[in-house]
This record gives sequence, C-alpha cells and structure tokens, in this order.
Amino acid sequence: MHLRWRTQIIISLSFLLSSCTDDSRQVSGGKPYEVLVVNDSHDSLRHILSVDTPDLPQSEPQFDVSSLKQNRLQDGTKMAHSIVIHQAKGTYRIQRNLYAQPQIVIHASAGDSLQLRKDLKRFELYCEAKRLQTYHNPKMERLVKQTFGINILLPVDMNSSMKKKDFLWLSNNSAAGMKNVVICRGNIDKMLANYLKGETDDMYMKRITPCKNRGLWEMKGDAMGGPYRMRQIKDGKQRDLTILTFVYAPSMKKRNLIQQLEAVLYTINYGRK
Repeated sequence: MHLRWRTQIIISLSFLLSSCTDDSRQVSGGKPYEVLVVNDSHDSLRHILSVDTPDLPQSEPQFDVSSLKQNRLQDGTKMAHSIVIHQAKGTYRIQRNLYAQPQIVIHASAGDSLQLRKDLKRFELYCEAKRLQTYHNPKMERLVKQTFGINILLPVDMNSSMKKKDFLWLSNNSAAGMKNVVICRGNIDKMLANYLKGETDDMYMKRITPCKNRGLWEMKGDAMGGPYRMRQIKDGKQRDLTILTFVYAPSMKKRNLIQQLEAVLYTINYGRK
C-alpha cells in the first residue's frame, strides 16, 4: 500500500469515526464486502468489483457483488450497506447514510474503477473500525498500552498473548481462522524468527515479501502460511514500532479475516485514552 493512499485512509477514518451519525436511520444490512450494483446492464461494474483481492494465497474477489438490473431501488434493497449505481455519463458522486446507516451509495461508471474500489474499501475499513469501538478487548488493549505506550482497539476474541522483550504477540488461537497481532520494537523479521517458532527451532515465521507492508508469510520448514498486513509508527518517545497482523486459516477464505485485522491498524490513533 502506497504511503499516500495509507495517509488518505487514516485521515478519512479519523473524520468518519469522529463524525455524528443520525441515530434515527435504520441499520443497513449485508455482510462485509458485499456490494449491490444497480442498473449495470452489461455487468461492467460487476467485473470491475469482482477482480481478485491482492496479496492472498488463493483467489478471492475484492467484493461479493449482487445485481439489480433496473434503475430502481425497492424498500428492501435500499437497506444494503454498499450500493453502486451505474451511470454511463456524469460526475462520480458519493452519498452517505442515504437510506440507512452505515451506508455508502456511489454513482459511478466503468471508467471510475480504481476510485470506486478504493472508496468501497475505505468504507469497509470504517465499518470495521466502528464495530471495534463497540466490541473490543480492553484487557489486551491495556497490555499493549503498558508495554508500548500506544492505544489500539483489538478484536474481543483475542485473548491469548506472549510477551518478550520489545515483543508482544496477541491471538484468538482459533482453529476456525486464527487471527494474530504482533507489536514489536526493532527488526520485525528477526523478531518473528526468534519468537514465532514451529515444532522445532528450525521452523519459524518469515515474510515472503519483507520489503512491503502487505503480502504473504510462511513458516520456514513447514507448510503453514497466509496473508499479512503491517504498519510502522512512532511511539510516545519517538521510537520505531511495527504492528503486524496476520491470518492462519487453512482451507478457509481469508479476505474478510485479514481485512478485519487491517482495520485494527487504523484504530491506533483512535484508541481510548
């Protein structure tokens, strides 16, 4: 992820999370990364939104798309949390919480493909960050605060931890999709090799793309692996910190799991004091 795009996400989430919402609106429906496309008679937007999610070990679409061919939303379809209305011509336009909340309605053409995917992804990160404000894990968040002096919102099921010098590993230890957060001060790849071992000391976690903030990891000497997302920041004393999230979920879809954890990376500035 480019620095400019990362900065745009942080600024956008900061604004959205601090904005007031209209509590009189009904709650929108749909699962994360589901999009309703309206008036897309040639399926051009469906194809744009269904391209593969980058940096996953298996093929998964960026969004799960359903289509409404006519240019008319009914009472039920108005409640979808992400709606894209196809327009052959006209200005790219976003409406928020039009019929329900949280909700995004985007008027777009096929030529808006890159911006469209970015705005829908940003909206999903915002929704996940909002969920974390309500359902999170104060106990583990206090451990992070005590260890590294930063505020972060963590999934409520993340109840396991391992603490070493300048290193903290948090996990839900679930067989049905293991979600993990690593926070460390120092070289992240050396820390992973030292502390996240397999069955023997010769087996250890490593990033396949060590120069990037997103990509794939593997267990050296073993068949384990999956996607990761990472962010680097300064702590309160201006020392470098790395926050790495990763998923181990063999035989399962991983898109939603890793993007839930990606949202965690953007709560660091919005954690409770």
